[in-house]
Amino acid sequence: MANEITVNQSLQIVHGGFRDPWKSGDVHVTQTNSGRAALSPTIATSDTTITVPSMTAYGWSRFTNLDDTNYVDVGPTVDAAIAPLIRLYPGESAVLRLVPGIDLRAQADTGAVVLDIVVHEN
Repeated sequence: MANEITVNQSLQIVHGGFRDPWKSGDVHVTQTNSGRAALSPTIATSDTTITVPSMTAYGWSRFTNLDDTNYVDVGPTVDAAIAPLIRLYPGESAVLRLVPGIDLRAQADTGAVVLDIVVHEN
């Protein structure tokens, strides 16, 4: 088979007279391995390591901040610490493809948050 994964993202900003719509259109990806990992770690206000179960090759992933109040930063490990790359405010999600073998970390704002993560194999 081919094109088992379909990703469609859009972003629209309308602020007064300023408009900036964007749509990716469908991106179709062939999935070689049909694995999936789901986890919901509690992320502390200190730098927290995220342990994603081992798989052949990380692929498309979804991160969702399940907290009602606090944001969470997510990023790779650089010099044994988080290098913040993504900030998710309460209820926000991000969909992205992970680099194989990456070590992830996260850090909550002023209170611990639950970060829902789903990683599909590539």
